Amino acid sequence: MATEEKQEAAKLAISVDGAGDDWSVEEEAAVVKKLDKYIMPAVCLLYLANYLDRGNIGNAKVANTDVEHAGMLYDLNMTSLDYNFALGIFFLGYCLGEIPCNFFLKAWGARRWFARILITWGIFAMCLGAVQNFVGLMVVRFLFGVAEAGFFPGMTFYFILFYRPYERARRVSWLYTMSPGASAFSGLLATAISYMNGLAGVAGWRWIFIIEGAPSIILGVATLFYLPDYPSTCWFLNEREKYIAINRLPKDDVKQSHKTFVLSEYLQMFKDMRVWCFTFMYLIWNNSSYANSAYLPTVIKAMGYTSTTAQLLTVPIYLSGLIAIPFLGEFADRTKKNWMAMSISIITSLTGFIINATATNSAQARYFGLFLNVIGIVTQLGPLMAWIAQLFHGEGATKVAGAIGFISGLGHLGGIVGPQIFQDDDKPKYTRAWTILAVSYAVHLSFVWLIQYIYGYSKAAKEDEQYHSVHDKIHDGQHQHKTQEAQEV
Repeated sequence: MATEEKQEAAKLAISVDGAGDDWSVEEEAAVVKKLDKYIMPAVCLLYLANYLDRGNIGNAKVANTDVEHAGMLYDLNMTSLDYNFALGIFFLGYCLGEIPCNFFLKAWGARRWFARILITWGIFAMCLGAVQNFVGLMVVRFLFGVAEAGFFPGMTFYFILFYRPYERARRVSWLYTMSPGASAFSGLLATAISYMNGLAGVAGWRWIFIIEGAPSIILGVATLFYLPDYPSTCWFLNEREKYIAINRLPKDDVKQSHKTFVLSEYLQMFKDMRVWCFTFMYLIWNNSSYANSAYLPTVIKAMGYTSTTAQLLTVPIYLSGLIAIPFLGEFADRTKKNWMAMSISIITSLTGFIINATATNSAQARYFGLFLNVIGIVTQLGPLMAWIAQLFHGEGATKVAGAIGFISGLGHLGGIVGPQIFQDDDKPKYTRAWTILAVSYAVHLSFVWLIQYIYGYSKAAKEDEQYHSVHDKIHDGQHQHKTQEAQEV
């Protein structure tokens, strides 16, 4: 397959200077639209299943707890601290599997790699419904983390293979809309499934894991036959469209023909301060994201609502995040200012954290603060992941793939720390937890500004300006020339 790509690339090779001679702006837009039509709905569906399975433990925890001597913690003889450990062990497995993930994607191809991830995580997600004690839950959660590792950083790397640098933030954002979408849907679905409590002698929380895990296995099998690995293997593009899809991409970006792993590039990555800065930022983001997703139903229930009402009250919060995500992704791509998009998101969440920490006498104000928390958290990821890829643009496939995997892997250690922030002795208002999150986001914001100040204008921005200035000007000239010819005729 790599040989075929090299031959095709050699035959169709162009430079940026000659890009405008080969296809029209309209043709390129049509190809991008076609990529979006066939790729984006598929990967969004996969991520919906991903987040549904990953986050449903929060729903399972509160399911049927209004009934005496019922619920996951009671059945497994667990404490709230045990639950926090069960949340955290997932991310230990996830971190270990995440770091080398993009090298497997590059070597095996996206469809095989993502299919493997989906099938194995679906199996372990269903197994969570069969555990009998705390130890069993810990073991399965760890294996669940290892199985799922590589999915999101893999998707970020996957977009590099199909889209130009400033087309990616909006696509990552579209993908991530499935996170609050899954969370909102999960609350509704978990509420419905919880009414199966006792059916066939199985507790409601067990049914949540079993029913929500099964679709991932089916989607994994479908992915093996549907998803293209590279532009050259897109079954839905004709030869002309493949030619455009391949050659419109930056010539110094990641290509199929590049080596999967170059040791010198990988070692060089660890000397790059950008890697460590982004890792720290991603850790802070994960810390807040998983603290919020794991404890949102619990926080709402502590305001005085029943478990069923608390589940339902999470729905409008996550829907507000779903609506906001595409706007920030679009803003980042159009302005080419990912740092500014992130700043807006971080300040939004920071405001929500402060409201929750200070408005202790108003449940309504704290509930409003939860909207700001979620909107700010979920809108960051698209601009952040696109920014990482942009700043490492042109530095080799190994470094780009390795950096995304390493940043995501170590950053997910925040998933271990985050849920520990909410402790029983801080109930019902969790003032200490919200204060910790507010301080961490103030630091988070300072790192965004620091990276922008030091590294500022990226190679990706320069390449993008050059590409569009040459490409668009040539075609403007061609269009005018054709118009004149038509008028003369």
